[in-house]
Amino acid sequence: QLGDRVKCTGRVPQKQGARLLRACDLFVSPHSSHMVDSKFFGSPTKLFEYMAIGGGIVASDLEQIGMVLSPALRVADFKRATLTVGPERAVLCEPGDVDEFVAAVVALLGRPDVARALGANARAAVREHFSWTKQAAPLCPFLSGHRDRSQVADFLKKPDGREATAGAGV
Repeated sequence: QLGDRVKCTGRVPQKQGARLLRACDLFVSPHSSHMVDSKFFGSPTKLFEYMAIGGGIVASDLEQIGMVLSPALRVADFKRATLTVGPERAVLCEPGDVDEFVAAVVALLGRPDVARALGANARAAVREHFSWTKQAAPLCPFLSGHRDRSQVADFLKKPDGREATAGAGV
């Protein structure tokens, strides 16, 4: 019974997608572990977009998704008399548990203050830990032919001497 509150857009151009994401109240990343003989692997690029926007996120605690969004709150945390957000970045749920996921979305929608705090933490985390510069830094010694990390710092500087900060839509 949410048809009047949910709009399914289908595929949209990248620029329009960014605008639409900014209009969201919160972001969801529901996944279940369907792999029998191997671990789930997926690129959490969409999570980085959500984190860069700084909105509240509800996601499944599955492999890379849980790693990127930890530390995190759980649905049980919303049942406490007082809920204070520390370093948490999102609300994580058991993969495939639809009831828990719905409860997490409803709980977070009911607490916009918590969603804002989680979103601010997620945005700070994506800038600090998941920028393209941070992700590329371990590869730079090999790409530049250097093994000395002090030389890598020079490799990461812009021509004007400032550190490069591109990445994760930030």
